Amino acid sequence: MYPWKNDMKLWVDAKRPAPEGWVWVKTAKEAIKILSEGKVKELALDHDLGLGAGNGYQVICWLEEVVLTGFYLVAYGKCPPTIKCHSQNPVGKIRIEAAIRSIDKYMYSLNRPLKK
Repeated sequence: MYPWKNDMKLWVDAKRPAPEGWVWVKTAKEAIKILSEGKVKELALDHDLGLGAGNGYQVICWLEEVVLTGFYLVAYGKCPPTIKCHSQNPVGKIRIEAAIRSIDKYMYSLNRPLKK
């Protein structure tokens, strides 16, 4: 549905424009829709997206669920995108970064050598 390549950079923010080369979406729903197609290689999240637009934490929670259940790897055959949070909301940033760490920890556990 989206014409972008498989190496898309997705910028989720209601106010700050996306840097050059990034696709800019302003709602959690739009972000999840694009992420669900498995074409994103980098994701940058703001927490506060505005009234009725959801928030960046909803996006990362969706991604965390599909990664930790194994769906992401099975459906797309690749690792989830690199994720950064650029929110200035301190509490929102802490919550998003905790979910990012959870995803990173899970992905690391898949690559850890088995103990003999």
